[in-house]
Amino acid sequence: MVRKAREFSGREVPLPALLRVARIATAQRIRSALEDAGYEDLPANGPYVLSAISDAGLPLAAIIEHLGLSKQASGHLVDLLVLRGYLDRRVDPEDRRRLLVHATERGEAAALVDRKSTRLNSSH
Repeated sequence: MVRKAREFSGREVPLPALLRVARIATAQRIRSALEDAGYEDLPANGPYVLSAISDAGLPLAAIIEHLGLSKQASGHLVDLLVLRGYLDRRVDPEDRRRLLVHATERGEAAALVDRKSTRLNSSH
């Protein structure tokens, strides 16, 4: 049930608390839509990484920095997404020392489910 800020125990709810509730509700909506579409094997930060790569074309380093993950945790997350068929690693043709990460067809499909689940007019 959605409550107005002033109806919560007779006090105003601080904005950070409201934003946290919105973030949690959005994450639950995304997770539910992904599970319903057969993507229940996505790890916790997987939807964010896929969306950022698929929609914005952000470099993986920028995505990982925004998530605040360690190099170890981010490497594990990418390994898991590659293993489960959501991402693909390729050697950068301009600098063979670098690896580029791209969403696979499965990753693009999961990112589309994510986008659709967060539209304001989408029914769930």
